[in-house]
Amino acid sequence: MKYIRTESGVYDRDKCILNGWNFVFDTKIKEAGTIEELCDSFVIRENKKNKISLFSISNGFETAKEWAVDREYKNYEILGAIWTDKGLIYIAKMNEEGKLELI
Repeated sequence: MKYIRTESGVYDRDKCILNGWNFVFDTKIKEAGTIEELCDSFVIRENKKNKISLFSISNGFETAKEWAVDREYKNYEILGAIWTDKGLIYIAKMNEEGKLELI
């Protein structure tokens, strides 16, 4: 599967073409085979007793998963994020199979 990143977010390339979206005039398009390649950072969100802790890791998705496992977090999720003109936005979330999917 291919993904594209524009100034406003990351999209499944095939769905964009099927829906008739046209990114021809967006000069800042990046294309990749995985969502991880298009993320700027990965955020580990730990839910613990009505308190949410956030940890940002820029070294990659696998590093984020290892970091969370090493600390034995039981209730956590990993989110992929990109920087936009509106700030950091979450574009992907780790699913039950341990892979990123667009949100």
